[in-house]
Amino acid sequence: MKLLLIALPDRVYDMDWAAKMPNLGLMSIAGNVENCEVKILDLILKPNLKFFVRKTVKKVITDFNPDIVGLSAMTFQYESAIEIAKFIRILNPVFKNCVRWLSCHISL
Repeated sequence: MKLLLIALPDRVYDMDWAAKMPNLGLMSIAGNVENCEVKILDLILKPNLKFFVRKTVKKVITDFNPDIVGLSAMTFQYESAIEIAKFIRILNPVFKNCVRWLSCHISL
């Protein structure tokens, strides 16, 4: 089984120093998954332009061909997460039930 974990490109500029650190949550998940090939796609260092993000996601999904895709999203990344999840499902309709959220998003 192949698992792709994606860190979204949005960041809070006041915390730019923290945003450029590796996503430790995704690294922790990747390190604890057994019997699975895991790849982390950290989009935080990519320019937050739809073209670059979509191009990168498409290339990784095409090359890696994961069985499951996990998106790491916080509240301020919600819209980007929805957009990327829809894009992934357009790329490969098999992912309709295989895109999962890894999140601390709060709904009020």
